[in-house]
Amino acid sequence: MKRARRRRLAALPVAVSLVLGSVVVVPAGSAGADAAGRGGDFVPVNTVLLDTRSGVGGVTGARGATSTTTFTALGVGGVPTSGVRALLVDITAVSPTGNTYPTVFPNGATRPIVASLNASKDEVLTNSVVVSPGSEGKLSLYNHSGSTHVKLDVQGYFTSVTTTAGGGFVPIDPVQVVDTRSGLGSTTGPIGASGGTRTVTLTGGVIPAGASAAMIGVVVTGATTTSFVTAAPANQASAASALGLPGRYDVDGNEREAARRRPGGDH
Repeated sequence: MKRARRRRLAALPVAVSLVLGSVVVVPAGSAGADAAGRGGDFVPVNTVLLDTRSGVGGVTGARGATSTTTFTALGVGGVPTSGVRALLVDITAVSPTGNTYPTVFPNGATRPIVASLNASKDEVLTNSVVVSPGSEGKLSLYNHSGSTHVKLDVQGYFTSVTTTAGGGFVPIDPVQVVDTRSGLGSTTGPIGASGGTRTVTLTGGVIPAGASAAMIGVVVTGATTTSFVTAAPANQASAASALGLPGRYDVDGNEREAARRRPGGDH
């Protein structure tokens, strides 16, 4: 199994400062579940399931108030048609006409009362959600208020069957490992526009050198315009947006409650 030693962070097309502190960043190949079989293996996949702006997922146009949209999840991109217990997805609300809370849930199931995302009018906001595929391998998306475009990316899936490889999820106390403002774990200064990248090393401290994956919190501060940031293993491009961000705001809830992700742990 490859080791997740270095991560590349990309920004398009905006200058931002970055603090790592949640996206899951993994190299190619699966991360084995715990040997006791309490959870399935995690397999990284980068693909887009739904984008109402372009019609990806078979749906075009902003989602209206109290609407529920159903789309296919299994068998799309690198997601298999069976053997999937749950999906790790990024849900992005794009310029809603009013304050709203989209919710993604298994097709055919009762919609949960817990929102997947709380977005304010006109902002672009992303959050990560773990959701099980529903009937016919589909997911459903509910939009509460106003109208909004929605994009849903897959970062990976958890299998229904575990392997004997071990390597379960290990939580750690939150700790800051990279800060481009101070130069902690990185060169000092914002990540530039038009595809600017920054490669950092995460392992060797609280994340052991043998880690196969890491769950990290990403905070963007001082973005000069609406954009997105991706996190991926060095030299392995990530097709899915990891964090959508509005311009002129700190994307961790400092100036508005936006895209706050809880720092997690490591594999």
